Amino acid sequence: MQLSDIPAIILVDDDEIIRLVTTSLLKKLGYKGLVYDFSDGKKLLDFLASFLEVLEETDEPYLIFLDLNMPHVDGWVFLDKFKEFPIHQRKRFRISILTSSFSNKDKSKALSYDMVDYYVVKPLDREKLLQILSEIK
Repeated sequence: MQLSDIPAIILVDDDEIIRLVTTSLLKKLGYKGLVYDFSDGKKLLDFLASFLEVLEETDEPYLIFLDLNMPHVDGWVFLDKFKEFPIHQRKRFRISILTSSFSNKDKSKALSYDMVDYYVVKPLDREKLLQILSEIK
């Protein structure tokens, strides 16, 4: 998959600098689609509840970069709530965990969710992003 194929990318991280750096990387690599950013999983859940039906129907998935450790609603709670969404809505998204956790336990747990494709330790760089894109189905 090419970066230009993705209609929107959603960044979920409580660290504003990580969100800014990731957005900058995407633009530097020529991404012209929409970038949404949220500081916790609750804000993303609220967004999805309000806008899921109006998001553009595309053949290509939306990409979510999700931090695990955040206040309010962390990545784990988000994943548990997201798996309750109807399958026709969930399949429109591919989730990559973007975290500071080097824990093999966290990695195994995250990848046990069928909607999580990739687990990457921050920061996201060009090589990691291209690897993620090459593995998205």
